[in-house]
Amino acid sequence: MPFANSKSSDQGLPLVAVAPYAYSAADKSRYKGALYSAPEFADTAFDMKLDADVRLHGGHYWVMGAKIGDSITFQVVDKDNVLGGGADVVVTEYITTMPIPGWDHERDLESPTAALIPAGLYLRVIYHNDGDGFVTLGVTYKWFLQEPTP
Repeated sequence: MPFANSKSSDQGLPLVAVAPYAYSAADKSRYKGALYSAPEFADTAFDMKLDADVRLHGGHYWVMGAKIGDSITFQVVDKDNVLGGGADVVVTEYITTMPIPGWDHERDLESPTAALIPAGLYLRVIYHNDGDGFVTLGVTYKWFLQEPTP
């Protein structure tokens, strides 16, 4: 079952597929994060390239300096045409324009399943800063490295 709004291959197969939250003892849990600064009165995209196939299973984010009217979006993007559908294609959007309260804020990114995402794609977060002053955004993703099939 694909994510809502996810793209499909020419054969109709989902390009980012949801799989049961199951992994073997050989899977390695990984956390990777970044700290960003979102300029005032702007929509700013921040990208993190995946160097290996992973099963994304959420993470955590926090915002300092948020104002009423700010929002956040999380996507998987094929910036480099890895999947052959064109460059800078949004493969899936798993949080769409979620409002951020007008104060310092933090929240877990949770998923009941672990989504398989191929190497070469990017995890993108878009922060909409609706006010004056910079906003500091921290994002940490949690994933498991996908084991190669024998």
